[in-house]
Amino acid sequence: MKRASFIVGLIGGILGVISSGMLLFSGLNMKVTEAAASKVIMFAIIGLLLSILALVGACINNKKVLTGIFILIGAIANIPCTLFSISADNPITFIMCAVVAILLLVAGIMRLCVKE
Repeated sequence: MKRASFIVGLIGGILGVISSGMLLFSGLNMKVTEAAASKVIMFAIIGLLLSILALVGACINNKKVLTGIFILIGAIANIPCTLFSISADNPITFIMCAVVAILLLVAGIMRLCVKE
């Protein structure tokens, strides 16, 4: 199960970096007069950084609890990215961020709860 959580976490982390980057790009392309533009950019940057943290957590195999927490933090960070991609009017990032949140949540639970 260590290999399964690694693969799911790796896929989720890579997709998280891509989807947060796409959300950042669409947030930077929003008009300045839109009220949610700064929030979209802020949550895209936070999601990008915490997706990188989840990716690092998926690649480390020695410390089970710490890496599971890293992956779960990345999963929780992608939920606001999912919600703010609606205000960015970008359905592709909505779907990708939702998939990333589910993948990282599954990988984090697998890393924390499964006995080796």
